[in-house]
Amino acid sequence: MTTSKPRAATNARQGARPGRPGATPTQAPVTEVLLQSTSKTKQPVLDNLTTKQDRILALLSREDGASIEEILQATQWQQHSIRGFISGTVKRKLGFAVRSTKTEGEARRYRIDVRRGR
Repeated sequence: MTTSKPRAATNARQGARPGRPGATPTQAPVTEVLLQSTSKTKQPVLDNLTTKQDRILALLSREDGASIEEILQATQWQQHSIRGFISGTVKRKLGFAVRSTKTEGEARRYRIDVRRGR
């Protein structure tokens, strides 16, 4: 019969990363960052966003939305990964209603609707 020793706390081993129990937040919540805007463009500030998810949500929250190409430049992801993130994470997990529009001669644009829904 073997006995197991209690494991050390995982936070000490991994460091206090954001999102982990006992971690302290190091940046403003996404909603506050999305509400910030520059005076000239009235667009969300992308420089303060550290995660790629935050960057994509900021791009999708703009009035005109974002194209796959714009998201690709912000994240360096492949096109299929961006589409999967929009459908799997933004729509299903986060519960945002995403609107897709395509005008003739332009790229398809994706935009988060103001209301939350499933």
